[in-house]
Amino acid sequence: LIYSFHMPLFAVLSGYLFYWSMKKPPKIVLIKRLISLLIPIFCWVTLVCMGRAAILMLKHEFALFEFVHTYGNKLLFSHWFLWAIFWCPLIVLLVEKVCEGRKWMYGLILLILLFIPARYNSHLYVYMYPYFVVGFLFNKLDGVNWYKRAVKKDWWALVIAVIAFAVLFVFYGHDSYIYTTRISLFGEKGAITQLGIDVYRWAIGFAGSVMAIILCKMVCDKWKGVGVRLLAYFGQISFGIYILNSYVSGYGLRRITGSFTPNVVIWIVETIVSMAVYAAAVEIMERIPVVKKMLLGGR
Repeated sequence: LIYSFHMPLFAVLSGYLFYWSMKKPPKIVLIKRLISLLIPIFCWVTLVCMGRAAILMLKHEFALFEFVHTYGNKLLFSHWFLWAIFWCPLIVLLVEKVCEGRKWMYGLILLILLFIPARYNSHLYVYMYPYFVVGFLFNKLDGVNWYKRAVKKDWWALVIAVIAFAVLFVFYGHDSYIYTTRISLFGEKGAITQLGIDVYRWAIGFAGSVMAIILCKMVCDKWKGVGVRLLAYFGQISFGIYILNSYVSGYGLRRITGSFTPNVVIWIVETIVSMAVYAAAVEIMERIPVVKKMLLGGR
């Protein structure tokens, strides 16, 4: 269920927030992206690979060629969402500054991207591209005021979004995962079939994102207490959560709970404990300036 829209939702929000970054000079925007995204990727991958190399050295199993190969792969393929929100803003920056913000250019670029072979995680970046652009344009075109004028009751919009998502989710299957069928009209499925998969995948991602955003809006409008502040707090540290989770889940939780029978109670406990650990870790990193800069991009 969550895989149908969780990363699209992040991309929509990232695009929406990026609109305000566009008020700065392009050079400043590029430098900030490099510092806030690529430096953390480099530092985290380096730390993990060096740690793994140290363990292999103690076991007398270290091989330089294997280390270089693994290190290069992890730099290119780890934390793919951070790479996606590095490349997507560059395209927006190009269209807005060089092409004078012509909206049809976004569609033309998407069409071109569909013909790129799915290699080096390019399919994941293409997958995120429409969500990021829509989020950006929604802010640029004052979509919030448009929504307020067009929608009198949030729950009406929520009902429509839930119905749309539910209907689409009926058809969600193995091919719907971006990791299984990727995105490229030169894929194994054939151009027409692949295009149908891609359109469906984007549609359910948008439906789920809209559903989640409206639901959060309704909750925040109705209850302005501790729960909302907690939600906002985790949103603010989501960068650190995303990175830490990618390592803790892969190297820690799977070894502890991997043999357990799937159980909702276990999942809830895992989530609560994990989020508490991530929050504590981020709080510690934020208090050490050099660590905050290198591992959290100065966030």
